[in-house]
Amino acid sequence: MRKANLPLPDTDDQSKLREAFLRAAPAAVGHAAATPPAPTSAAGPPIVLPNRPPVWVDGELTGEGVAQSAGSKLKTARAAETSADEALRILLDGLPLSPGLTLGEAAKRSPAIEKAIADAIGRARTSKVDYRPDGSVSVQATINPHELWAAISDRD
Repeated sequence: MRKANLPLPDTDDQSKLREAFLRAAPAAVGHAAATPPAPTSAAGPPIVLPNRPPVWVDGELTGEGVAQSAGSKLKTARAAETSADEALRILLDGLPLSPGLTLGEAAKRSPAIEKAIADAIGRARTSKVDYRPDGSVSVQATINPHELWAAISDRD
């Protein structure tokens, strides 16, 4: 940013400007009601994690997304990546965390678990990209289930 080399008004002029401003500006007085913040998670019993990691921790967690041509290969690939991330989220939400509780249900009740899932999806690596002759793109995104479990189990 460039600064203009303008001279500052002298002290008397500064005082006059300040007084004129204070006369013209309305008083900064008001009132408002304080409201409690909205709940961040659904109520329910506390989430008890199993002593041993779920079976899915030793598997592969991959989501596939397909996008039709979006004008350029790059735009189409990015749309397919977004679709793959959405498929990963659906997959993760359905995974069992403990008897009677899925990972998605736990995420609704625990901001820490929600963040662990979102972070894992954000770190998903693209494991396969297929540029098809019709202009569409298929993308597979994979997350490390051990990293996800570590983040979930270290939430306190």
